[in-house]
Amino acid sequence: MTPDRFTLHGRRVALAALIAAALVLAPSANAQPEPVPPVDTLLAHARERMRTEPGEALQMAEEALALAQHAGDTSAEARSLRTVGDIHYAQNRLDQALGRLTDARQLFETIGDRAGLAGVLNAVGYVYERRGEIPPALRAHLQSLELYEQLGDEENVARVTSCIGVFYMTHEDAARAVRYHRRAVQLYRTLDQPRNLALSYSNLGAALVDAGDYDEAIRSLRHALTFPEAGADQRVTAAASNNLGAALNRSGRPAEALKYLHEALRTAEKVGFDHLAEAICDELARVYLALGDLDLALRYAQRSLALATEIKDAHLTPIVHKLLSEIHASRGEYEQAYAYQQLHSAARDSLFGTEKAEIISQIQTRHEIEGMEREIESLQQQGRIQRLQAQQRHNALLGGLGVLVLVAGFAFNRYRLKQKANRLLTAQNEEISRQREALRAHLDEKSLMLEEKELLVREVHHRVKNNLQVLSSMLRLQAQALEHPAALAPMQDMQARVLSMAFLHRELYGEDDSTHVEMQRYIETLSRSLLHAFNADGRVHSRVPAHGARLNADTAVPLGLILNELLSNALKHAFPDERQGSVRVDLRRADAGDGYELTVSDDGAGWSGRAVPEQTATVGLTLVRMMTRQLGGTVQHANGVGLTHTIRFKAKGVRA
Repeated sequence: MTPDRFTLHGRRVALAALIAAALVLAPSANAQPEPVPPVDTLLAHARERMRTEPGEALQMAEEALALAQHAGDTSAEARSLRTVGDIHYAQNRLDQALGRLTDARQLFETIGDRAGLAGVLNAVGYVYERRGEIPPALRAHLQSLELYEQLGDEENVARVTSCIGVFYMTHEDAARAVRYHRRAVQLYRTLDQPRNLALSYSNLGAALVDAGDYDEAIRSLRHALTFPEAGADQRVTAAASNNLGAALNRSGRPAEALKYLHEALRTAEKVGFDHLAEAICDELARVYLALGDLDLALRYAQRSLALATEIKDAHLTPIVHKLLSEIHASRGEYEQAYAYQQLHSAARDSLFGTEKAEIISQIQTRHEIEGMEREIESLQQQGRIQRLQAQQRHNALLGGLGVLVLVAGFAFNRYRLKQKANRLLTAQNEEISRQREALRAHLDEKSLMLEEKELLVREVHHRVKNNLQVLSSMLRLQAQALEHPAALAPMQDMQARVLSMAFLHRELYGEDDSTHVEMQRYIETLSRSLLHAFNADGRVHSRVPAHGARLNADTAVPLGLILNELLSNALKHAFPDERQGSVRVDLRRADAGDGYELTVSDDGAGWSGRAVPEQTATVGLTLVRMMTRQLGGTVQHANGVGLTHTIRFKAKGVRA
């Protein structure tokens, strides 16, 4: 058997039961009762035809259901209802699927079939998730996992563990996703299932990309592609290649990523894997956006949106809307960018609101607390058994014709001491329970206060971003009314500075952590915008290795203004007469502490025909020196093959 889900390209896609019946909807062979002809024969044929001939498959499953009901076989009826529900789910008829699966769940509970109940709970979780009902989806998956663990069914424990890992990837909880996928890797290694182990390594790599650990992600994904069993299944190979392309792109190697992504797209199209094709088109759009090829970026993003719309998965379209907003903004098409951003925000508020995130966290916490309580109950049960055994020994001593009064007195004394110890243990357990409830209430209160503060901060960033975009639009309109070049240039410079701050507040608003900025994405967005503004998209290329830096807003704001001035200066003066070239922005740690080094370099004309920066008092370079002093740093300029600016500074509140 195989895990229920593929995790794709470290961004969000939980491909539940749309891959294939054998991969997704069918429960493990360990969970199936002995076949009962002809019901189970019909159900087996129905599952074989679920994808290729869904109408005929549904007819067979309904016939099996009628036979089971006529024979009064409740177990066969439950299995038939499960199969009918799976077929409806595969055809995206979610209401019918949920109704049939709920009926199957009730029958499995009635007859005490825990294996069947575990399988149908996992299937119910898939349906709830695709309907956008996130808390009940997680609850169903966790209940399924708990039942399989109680049954000792290691294969299905591994399968559902992988499923839950993908669930957390979908809902942007990278830390929990990594934890569940690591456990799935360990389980499949123990089970000696190379094909599933390869897929689990691919899922783990995708989760590590979201967690920002690109080096380990690349190692995990390359390892996934070394399994011969992965190569035998083209879907596994395509998913791993897509995830590896995403990891390479995030780590600042977009050109290398293209090889794996185009190969993955060809395979996905060959096998008709639309979910994977949508994810790859999304990632290709991001790579071409990073490379500055905005036409190809727009083409692949539009293709991704078409596939997402066709698939009808509520989680996919808002992600593509955000990507299209970024592409149109880089092309200077601000009305389209704003429209897509509004679509993204509306859908995100519906799917990933803080209330649902809190509910998901509460469900996971409740699941862990219930596990602890079961352990306590087990220990208490052992204590009761021990007390019963002590009582039996005591009675045996008293019934031995009162052999020795001294022995009887000693045994009675031991009994009294044990009773006292048990009372002390009961009191301690009650005190522990009281303290645990008090701690839980305190944590709930603190969590609520933190969520409220986070909402306020995100709203501030959102409003600042909107105001800055309005100001930028007003400056652009004013600039269009100017005809003299000497008056137009300062207006364009001012618009670029306003946009640099707007981009930064947009990043803060879009992040789960509203106090820190992911510098890789911010610098890429800023450089693409400036390349487009100076009509340098095709002839000047930008490279931005930021090495996963996440900086506090107090550091990111002055640093963004510095970057805007240095990049604008390079695009204005380094490449005269439509000369081609490249600009590189490198942000890395300068030491083991909070020191950072920012290098902005070009391979253009250098100082030849340009003023030496130290001797220049332009507004831009004056602003660079002021912002550097604000960061407590130093700035140096060097002339070689082009011009290089190096700024060393101390960052506040750095997060890796």
